[in-house]
Amino acid sequence: MSAEWSKIVYSLLSRKNSDTYQRLIYEIVESAPCWFAGSILLDFEKACINVYDSSFVNISLSGCYFHFRQNLHRQLQALGYQNRYQEDVKFVHNINKIAALDFIPPCDVSHAYSCLVLDLDDDYQDILNYFEDTYIGRLCPNKTRRQPTFSIEFWNMHTRTTQLSMLKKPDDSFRFLVDYRKLNEVTKKDSYPQPNTEELLQRIGRHSWFTKPIQQADKEKTAFVTQDRLYQFEVLPHGLANAPPTFQRVMNNLLANNRWDWLVLYLDDILIFSHSFDEHMKHLNEALAILHARNFQLNPKKCMIAVQEIEFLSHTVAPTTIKPSIERIKPILDMPEPRTLKQANQFIGKLNWYRRFSPNFAKISAPIHKVTNKTRLRRKDFYWHQEQHDAFLKLKDILTTEPLLLIFPRPTAQFILSTDASGHAVGGTLKQEIDGKIHYNYYLSRLLNSAEQNYSTIEREALAIFWCLHKLEHYLSDRPVIIEI
Repeated sequence: MSAEWSKIVYSLLSRKNSDTYQRLIYEIVESAPCWFAGSILLDFEKACINVYDSSFVNISLSGCYFHFRQNLHRQLQALGYQNRYQEDVKFVHNINKIAALDFIPPCDVSHAYSCLVLDLDDDYQDILNYFEDTYIGRLCPNKTRRQPTFSIEFWNMHTRTTQLSMLKKPDDSFRFLVDYRKLNEVTKKDSYPQPNTEELLQRIGRHSWFTKPIQQADKEKTAFVTQDRLYQFEVLPHGLANAPPTFQRVMNNLLANNRWDWLVLYLDDILIFSHSFDEHMKHLNEALAILHARNFQLNPKKCMIAVQEIEFLSHTVAPTTIKPSIERIKPILDMPEPRTLKQANQFIGKLNWYRRFSPNFAKISAPIHKVTNKTRLRRKDFYWHQEQHDAFLKLKDILTTEPLLLIFPRPTAQFILSTDASGHAVGGTLKQEIDGKIHYNYYLSRLLNSAEQNYSTIEREALAIFWCLHKLEHYLSDRPVIIEI
């Protein structure tokens, strides 16, 4: 949703006829000649619909759900069912079933209505006749339906609502999942920057103590349907395209000012890091006081207070070391061998998060990248041969046999960058020598593209140095470094 304001026209119409609506549209166009809408929500008035349809040819017109239900209730009153609707629970339930046809796919409405009618007795015939004439169309002897007053495509809400599903979380509670892909496609994107995870993990290194604790007009856009009714969110839900930048901005404005040396924020994750326990208590009290003053609530079950090892951004962070979270590695180990391009990309995508812990990741994964790169536009050409099988097993083996542990850099120790280049890949290792022992801080590597593979040996070595320095800028921007080739 955009933060921009839109002009609203509110008019009192003396009568509902074509001439009145035509004059209303004329006033709108005259006052805002450049105005354009992706869709227009209308009342169930034929004169209104016809005028708007002829005036805005390329704009989608659809019926308002509020007026859809309002018309249904007015008809109940006209037929004398008002008291029954207020007192008979079963009657209300059946009327709601009829109204719920608004939320199923348009192609299924006619069949669903026919099935619904079979469960209703003759007491409902008058309201069913109205609904057929107005919204479905009367059934003809040849099993087709006549044209209704309002087409199914006009009043059906299926494409304007989303379905709800539930995901069980590690603490056995559930998270609402609503598919907002269609809404996200037409949402003006918020470009507020998200934190660099590499930089966040670097900043918290060498610390000993850790703690991790809708505008009204936009609410209808978050509407989702369940089996009994339509709901909309009162607060920012998961799944919206602008939810992450919006929440990150709120948290930064709330907590980040002048606290970057002891606090990092990643969406709803707050991590406080300190050198000593006393310092940590001071930092913690300051952060909690700010949250309390702004009525922000923390989930006690998700808080870890004053610990010396913590899970953060899929990593296990200790005072001097960082390693992949075991809980994140297990799903990768459980993945079967890919049989489609999508599965191959999913496997490599999950592993990319941990390539910093493997010195030869690009070289080992090259056979799989060979498949995914060549078949991206030709999915039917996907193949999985012995070469890919061996790489798949080797990458899994790395996760279980090699010591996936990196040591946070010491601020005063000399950095050493060892780079390497082959005919297919470049890479490097960032390390420090302390008391005669090598401490590995970071591994990085990538494949060469087709043009880079034509470089001479010295050009590939230079590329390796340049690329490694660029990728490790957050470590080396203000530090001298020894380069080993």
